[in-house]
Amino acid sequence: MITHPTTSPTYRKAGLKIPPDSAERYGFFRPSEEVRQAWEETRRFAQALQARVIVFQCPPSFGETPENMDNMRRFFRIAKDTGFLLVWEPRGDWHETTIKSLCLELGLVHCVDPLERESLYGQPQY
Repeated sequence: MITHPTTSPTYRKAGLKIPPDSAERYGFFRPSEEVRQAWEETRRFAQALQARVIVFQCPPSFGETPENMDNMRRFFRIAKDTGFLLVWEPRGDWHETTIKSLCLELGLVHCVDPLERESLYGQPQY
């Protein structure tokens, strides 16, 4: 609900039914009440599990656009001071310099499949 639009199979697999008139307010770190609530729920679950890390895996359709980068900046301004290690896995088309810059700016660890490439920013390597 934070990273994926409602067209993602993830919603169907989870049994989530989103009203069609609000579908555009979900995913892509949108500055919406729906994404904010999804973050609060994620944070509560992570705290209950005593997790230290939260991974934000984005769909391939979440590419490098000014809107997506602005949405990330708004979202992580709120999320970054919660005591979790925040990890971002961009799977869309992103330039390496942009990934590094956003990770540095937003305090994120860059997540990759280690069998395919190296992480560009952050510790631990994830």
